[in-house]
Order: sequence, then structure tokens, then C-alpha cells
Amino acid sequence: MSSSSWSADNLDHDRFESNLKAFKKYFPDIADEFATYIPLHWQVVGNPAGEVNLFNVKHQTFLLGDNAKKESENIYAMFKDNPSRDELVLSYSGGKLSPHFHYRTRVRIQDEVKKYKTDSAVLNREIKSLLLFGIGNGYQLQCLMDAHEVGKLFIYEPNRDFFYSSLFSIDWKALLEKMDFNENSIYLNIGDDGSNLVRDFLTQFDRVGSYNLANMFLFKSYDNDVLEPTLNNLREEIRLVISLSDNFENSRYIVSHSKWTVENNFKYLLKSETKPHVLKEVPVFVVGNGPSLDNLLPVLKKEHTNAIVISCGTALQVLHKNQIVPDYHVDLEVNRSPYDWLVRINDREYLKKINLISGNGVHPDVIKAYKNAFLSLKKGESATLIIESLFREHEFVSLEYSYPTVSNFAIDCALELGFKQIYLFGVDLGFVDQKHHHSKQSGYYLENGKEYIEYTRAHDTSLTVEGNLRPIVNTKYEFKMSKSVIELALENAGEDVEVYNLNDGAKIRGTIPLELENILILSDSRKKANAVEWLENTAHQTLDKQVFEERFNEKINVSDLLHGFSLLEKVMSKPFKERADAEKAIISNRKIIIEQFRDDKPIVIYYLHGSVNYVNTALSNTLNMADDEECLELLNIIREQWALFLADASVSMQVAPYELDFISGCPLERAQIKGPEYYKGHRLAAFSETAAPALAKASNILGINFSYFSKNCGRLRIEFYKNGLSFNSLKEEKLCLIVTSQGDLKKLLARDSNALLLYLPQYFNDENYDLGVFSKKDNYVFFIALLAATCSDSVKVVVPKLLEKRPLDVLSEHLTEFASLSTFISYESHYYTAFSKKYLSEKEMVNGVDERFRFLPSIREENLFLAF
Repeated sequence: MSSSSWSADNLDHDRFESNLKAFKKYFPDIADEFATYIPLHWQVVGNPAGEVNLFNVKHQTFLLGDNAKKESENIYAMFKDNPSRDELVLSYSGGKLSPHFHYRTRVRIQDEVKKYKTDSAVLNREIKSLLLFGIGNGYQLQCLMDAHEVGKLFIYEPNRDFFYSSLFSIDWKALLEKMDFNENSIYLNIGDDGSNLVRDFLTQFDRVGSYNLANMFLFKSYDNDVLEPTLNNLREEIRLVISLSDNFENSRYIVSHSKWTVENNFKYLLKSETKPHVLKEVPVFVVGNGPSLDNLLPVLKKEHTNAIVISCGTALQVLHKNQIVPDYHVDLEVNRSPYDWLVRINDREYLKKINLISGNGVHPDVIKAYKNAFLSLKKGESATLIIESLFREHEFVSLEYSYPTVSNFAIDCALELGFKQIYLFGVDLGFVDQKHHHSKQSGYYLENGKEYIEYTRAHDTSLTVEGNLRPIVNTKYEFKMSKSVIELALENAGEDVEVYNLNDGAKIRGTIPLELENILILSDSRKKANAVEWLENTAHQTLDKQVFEERFNEKINVSDLLHGFSLLEKVMSKPFKERADAEKAIISNRKIIIEQFRDDKPIVIYYLHGSVNYVNTALSNTLNMADDEECLELLNIIREQWALFLADASVSMQVAPYELDFISGCPLERAQIKGPEYYKGHRLAAFSETAAPALAKASNILGINFSYFSKNCGRLRIEFYKNGLSFNSLKEEKLCLIVTSQGDLKKLLARDSNALLLYLPQYFNDENYDLGVFSKKDNYVFFIALLAATCSDSVKVVVPKLLEKRPLDVLSEHLTEFASLSTFISYESHYYTAFSKKYLSEKEMVNGVDERFRFLPSIREENLFLAF
């Protein structure tokens, strides 16, 4: 058949009208758009046999050959023979958050999954979910739907001309009616450049349970320069979103921290009907820690008195070095690690001049480091839903574009407050030189200018985007996502908002590129003071803590959550004997958290939605294995790991429902600052008769020289315990005994002495452990002793953690060495596990060197080594 046979006259207009009528019923917006649609680049043509093709007007070429339908059917046949399933949600292990029960469980499950052979995907008659990337002329979709029943079908076609052609080629009416009759779902994304795809995609999956991603097939029906980068972007953004997504600990600590802020009278951002004119005149400087900050510091120094300066994250270190005091600082992380960065600044007076602006879940220890804190709700978070439901008389501002970086929060907050001039300093979101990825004056670099960590090893910085002041810059996925979210925020801001991008980084659509020499600030300190007054005393308001306490205790009941745990435990209590048992468990898990919400017990879904989704994903993915025996074996391993999670999380919530997060960011650096402070402040000098060199090395690592201490100081004696030797400490002495055998530990515990016992289990006898900066085991042990000696007297025993990870099956053999401590209550810090005869008070949960503990329901293998 020759190309001359293709003509618009051969198109089936009856089919087109029938399809439009069906779309009018199911997707009226699509019907309205394409009823009078005129193709832009591709002319839709047909041949006498009724087949449909596309003709590129510019290049005078056809998309397909003379056998257009057969070619499309061959594309489907190739997919059927080699179907692709993307595992998008299982690989994130939490990083520094790995000690959390949720991530500990993820890592355990992932390690088990790796032991099993990954089967090639098989395309059965019934497909649970499928993403069709590109319709082409439609025939691939027709083949797919004729051969399979798809439970959840997602179709992405960026080219409207292609979708328009499918209205002539395939029977959409029958397809839509079939999906409707079978109660299946279809999602269409037509003509989008990919910018809305991730959000829409995840929204759709969240409605049905994101664990369904594990069963999703990916059918890419053609290649072009739009589909491939969009697909790669989808993969990476989903991974990033999932790394930021909710889970048990994230929800738990956001709620705990938010509860603390309301009870301690910190103000929240409320919607204002009227806003002062001064907001139009006073600029906001959003200061990130990008490489451009180094060249912009002179402008900040000159103009900071005339503008509101908001520093973000680690940019504060740079401002401190340059004697610039920002008006506000943004720290967002729910975990405690930002506190360690603040300690590294080592200037308490400086921090007390600065106010914090943050989300409601920020850590209380971070808040207490600043002068004051002004908080905003973040859309969709569990604590946001709780606070909004408890204070319906207030209209809260709920920030929608405040992720994934602190700069996003600062920009979104400034826009919501109503400021009209925003200048971006160091918000590069990209870099010209991959070795210069942040300000050289920040904690990312050593004093000699070398990197603190090799950034390109830790992050993929190979992506390129359009530059702000040059054609192209490098970036990473998190920054690319940050850029996209800022652009969304600006799209939804008023037309009178002007955002100036001063950075030699990524171009941000909606901002105005501005060279350093063209900055013109017309505001003054008086106008700034008026804006600050309104921001702090009108825009932000305290919430009635008595009302909060009454409503919170009535609505958010821990006993409801414990009941939810028990229901979930029951689902997984019996071994799976067949695949159907696991499939029922998946449905039951989701059903439980939804039914508890409908029964007015929202705490269950608030706390457990993310973690339940994860285990359902892991189970769903395992069900794809072909070998029945291996499949059931792995399913039961996942079931057992989930049971451990439920047991530990349940007991933790029962004993310490509102404890604060304990994650460390820079534990050694914090100890090197807080250790000398504690020992000098308490006038306490350590000594040892049995291991003076080890004490000297450990104290040197901490930056303490006890030889300079006065002879009138209190004394801390640290000794290795040996049978037959007695250590009778004087009243002014505090005694720490290092114990190396279970027998000696039992003996000393029976005496019930006042000495702090530092117990070294048998696994510390392995001489092959890497002891890093400590060189020798004794040096490390004395370092732990110096930290642990700053705990309250309630702590009776501490057990150091190993400095390197060992296989769990090896470590499990040593758990019996903790048997003599079974009557104690256990807690953990970054460096060691602590044992007490009573529950620690909130004051006792932080020791003298600012280590924060968390309650441990039981000792697991992961508690024997440091988190990395």
C-alpha cells in the first residue's frame, strides 16, 4: 500500500463521535477539549482498510509504515514477551534515621529480599496495575485491553495529536464501559509535559494504597525526547517523595513535638483578612547555603538592616562566621540532628538573638536553642490534621509548597505572609563546579577548603538544568524537585510578587535573574521593624493550651492506637500457608486503619498509614515471585519482621507515647563541645589508676585536659574492674567501673553499689574491629565512660555500641549476654545503651553532654552497633 493511500478522508468519524459520547460521560473535560480539536504538528490520516496513522506536517513523514496496525501490535507483542515492572518504593533505608523502628524493619526486609532470586515479570490475564507511557496511535492500548483485565490503568500521553488520533483508531467506548462494569479504574494524563505527573500519579495511588506500586507494569509504547526524561524523572521523584513520606516515627514525633509547642505557648501562623501596606515595601532575603552565597555576603552585610533576613539550614554557620545576625532562621527536620549543627556553631549568645520559623514538627531542643519560634502548619501532615481538627475556630495557614528543602519553606512562608519582594541569596539549586556545591565557609568544608565529605559520592550530581546566569549547571534530584516546587508556589502567588534570583545556579521559572551590581533596596529599618511587629504579634498567635489539652486527650487517644496495633498483630499472627493468606492480610491491614478512622479513632491512620503501606508493598512485591515455596518462605519472613515492628512500636507508645526524637547528626563534634563545657562547669576531673593512658587519649579526643583542673575539683574515677580488687570511692568521688565478664556484672549488680557500670560484652574481644579515631578499644571505652558519667544517677549500667556494623545473625548470638540486665529499663543514645531501674524523667532523657535517649522496648541486634 503506497503512502498516497493515507488520507483524512478515510477516517472513521462514526467511531470518533461514539468515543466522544463515552468521554462525555466519564471524562467530560476531555470530550469538550477534543470535540473541536485541530492537530498542531501531526495530521491524522487513515487508509482504505480503516487503519489510522499520523503524518508529520513539518518533516513530511509518517509515524508508522503502511501496516500501521500490525506495527503497533508488534510493539505490544514485544512488551508481552518482556514485560517491565518498576520497583519504585522498596529501596530507601532511611539514612541517619535508620535506628527508627520503621526503617530498621525496612532494612531487615530489604536484606532478606536480596537473598532471593528476582523472577522475570510475567504478564498474566489479570494485571493489577499498569502505567502506559505513550498511546501512539492507540492500537497498542487496544491490544493490551483485549488481552488483559487491568485493575488500575494509568495512561500518560504528552502529545495531544497522538491522543486525538486514538479517537479514530480504537473503541474507547467499549474500553471505558468495560473498565466501569468491572469496577476497575483508569487515570488519563493528556498533554502534560510531565510537571504534574508525579503529584497526580501518587495522589491516585494513595487513594487505593501506594503498595499497589509494587505490582505496576510499565509499558512504554514509543521512544522520544519527552517520554524518556519524563520516565526517569518519575522514577527519581517517586523515590525522593517516598524518602520524604510519612511513617510511624515521622508521624509520632511530629505529633509529640507539636504537642510540646502548643503546651509551651509558641505562636502559630493564622490567616489574616487584612495585611499592612508595609509588606509591599520591605524585602525578604532568603539565604540558602549554595555556592553563590560566598560572593553575595557583602550585600547581606550592607542591607540586612533594611530587609527581613531568613537564613536556611546550614547557611547559619556562614552568617555566624561573617557576624551577620539573621532575623529568622529555618530548620525543618523533625529529627534532632539539626541540633548538633547548632552546637557546632558554639555560640549560644548568637543563637539567642535569632528567631526560628519552622513547621510545627520541629524538634523542641532546636526551638530552645533560639530566642523564640514562630510556627506554621504543613499541608497533609498528621499533626496538621490534628491541630486543625482541634481548633476549628481558627483558620490556619497550611503551607503547601514547603518541601523538600528549607529554602522551599522560607519562600512559601514569605509568600503566604504576603511579602511582595523576595531576594534569593545562595538558593542555587545547582552548581557550576561539582566540588563547590555549598558555601566554602559552611560545615560542608574543612578549614583547609577541602570537602568534609565527598559530595559527588554521596549524591548524584550528574543532572543538568538551565542556568540562571549561564546556559547550563549541574544539579541533583532533590534540588531539581525543589526548583519545581518553588515554580509551583510562584505560579500560585499574586502577579504583584517579584522574586529576584541572584545566584549562579539553576534557573527558577517565575523569578527574575539579577546581577549583584543591580540590587536596589529602598526599604529602611523603621519599615522593617513595623513588618516584624506585624509578623510576630498579629500574623502569628498563641493557641489556648488548656483547650488544646482537653480536646487532644479526648480526640487523640493512645489507647485507640494500641487497639489498632493489636488488630494489626492479629492479622499477621498465623503463618501464611498459601499466597491467598498474604493477599488477605494486605487487604485487612489497609481495611483496619481506614475503619479505625471511620470509627473516630484517627490516631491509627495518622501514625500507621505510611508503615502499613510499606509492609503491604513488600508483601505485594513478594507475591510476584514464581516459585511458590520461596514466595511463602519470604512472605513469612516479612510477616515476622512486621510482627517485631508492631511489638516494639506498641510497647514504646504504651511507655513513652510523647517522647522526643533522639537522632544525632554530628555526635562526636557535639561531644567535643559539650564535654569540656560539662566537666569545666561541674568542676569535675577524671582520673584512673589502672588505665591512665586510655583516659588521657579519650579526654584528648573530647578536648579536655584534666591536668589543668584544680585539686579542689570533684573527682570521677574510671577503672577496669578486677575480681578481688575493691574500689572504695570517697564521698566526693563518682566511680565508673568497666566490667568485662557476665559473672562480674552479676556480682556488682547484686551489691547494688553507687558505681556506674560500663559493661563490655564478649563481642568486644574481637581484635579485628575498626576503632577509627579511637585507635584502641580501651580509648573508646574511656570515651564512652566520660560521656555516660554525665547521665543522671538513675542510669546504673551502660553498654557501648560497636563502631562498625556486623551481620545480624552473628550479633544475635550475643543477645543472651544482656540476660542479667533483663530487669532493667533500657534506653539508647547514639553511642551506647543505658539501663535504669526506673523510667527516666524528661529531664533525665538528656545527659550532661546533650545526648538524648529514647526508650527501648527490647534489645535488638541493631542496638549493638552505631547507626551509620
